[in-house]
Amino acid sequence: MPRNKISDNIEGIIKYLLTKKYSYSVIQEELSEMNLNVSRSTISRIANQVGKQRQAGLLNSQKPKYYRRRHVATPAVVRRITSYINKENPRTISLMAARCHIGVGTTFRIIRDVTHAKCRKKRPVHRLYPAVIEKRRSRAWRMYRRLCNGRYKNYVTTDEAWFYLDSSQGVRDIYYVRSNEIPEEVKKIERNDLHPVAVLVWAGVSAHGKTQLHFIEHGSTITSKYYIEHIIEPFIKYDIPRLFPGDARKRMILHQDSAPGHVAKDTLSYMKEHNIQVIAPHEWLFKSPDATPMDYSILGTMKERVRKHKVSTLNGLKNAIKQEWENLEQAVIDNVLENWPKRCRLIYYAHGSHIEHLLQ
Repeated sequence: MPRNKISDNIEGIIKYLLTKKYSYSVIQEELSEMNLNVSRSTISRIANQVGKQRQAGLLNSQKPKYYRRRHVATPAVVRRITSYINKENPRTISLMAARCHIGVGTTFRIIRDVTHAKCRKKRPVHRLYPAVIEKRRSRAWRMYRRLCNGRYKNYVTTDEAWFYLDSSQGVRDIYYVRSNEIPEEVKKIERNDLHPVAVLVWAGVSAHGKTQLHFIEHGSTITSKYYIEHIIEPFIKYDIPRLFPGDARKRMILHQDSAPGHVAKDTLSYMKEHNIQVIAPHEWLFKSPDATPMDYSILGTMKERVRKHKVSTLNGLKNAIKQEWENLEQAVIDNVLENWPKRCRLIYYAHGSHIEHLLQ
C-alpha cells in the first residue's frame, strides 16, 4: 500500500523545525498543535533528504556543521593536566584524558590553547660523567683550532661499527584473530638476541674520498697486532697514496678513537716509523661521539641505507654494506666534515656538556 505524500508546505515546516535542532518528538508536538499528524519515520526521511542535499551541495555551498557538546575544561582539570605535563616523565595524552575523564581532543586543546605547551621528543644522548665533561672542556678548543679554517681536510677520521642482520627477515610481528575463533596455537616469531648475526666493519672518510672497507674476522679481537696487520698496513699501502698523493701525504693526520688496539704502544710506534701523524690519545675528545664524524653521521647513514636491503645471510649483509659504501656521496661526507670544527667549538662553549640542543 503506497504511503500518503505530504504537501510541500508541511515538508517546508518540518525542514524549518529541523534547522532549529528540534528532536523528532518535539517536531511532532509542534505539528499536532497545527492539527497536522506526521509520523516520526516521515520526519526522519525528510531529515535524511536534507542531509544528502547538504552533502551534495544542493541546499547550500557551506559544509554541514555537526554540533556536539564538548567537555568543559574546568580549572580543576586544567590544573591536573598542567601537573602532568610538568613532570620529568609525563603521561601520554590518552592516559591523561582517561585520568581526567575527558576526551583526547579536549586534553590536546587544553595543552595547546590553555597551557600553551607543545610536545617534543627527547633527544637520545650519551652519558657524560664529571671526569669526562672536564676532559671534553679542556680539549675541545685545542681540537677546534686544529680543524678550523679548512684544516679538517687534512684528516682521515676512522672508526668501527657493528652491522646487524635483521633476525625477523621481513616477518611481521603481528597477526589477527577473529572474535568468534579461538586460535589453536599462539603464533611466534623467533629472535636470537643473545647471539645476533652481525659483522664488524672498519672504515674511514676524508675530504678527498673514502678508505677501503675492512671486515673484522668473526671471533677476532682487535689487538695491536691484528690492527696493524689487517687495517693499518693496507691503509698505508692503498688508501694513503690514493687519497693524499705526493707531498700531500706529509699533511695527512689520522683520527681514531681510544680503543685499546688503537692506542697501544706497538700501534703508535708502528705509525711513527711510517711517518703517519696521529692525534695523540691525550689530545682527542674522550668518549665524544658527538664530535666524531663517523659516529654522529656517517655510520648512522650507512646503517639506515643497509637496513633497506632485504638480506637473510651474512654474505648478503656484507654485499649490501659494500654497495652502500660505494654509493655514499662525497657531498654527504663534505657536509659532515664541515660541521666537525663547529661541534668542537660548541662543546667548548657548553663547558664539556651535551650540545645536541645547540645544533637546531
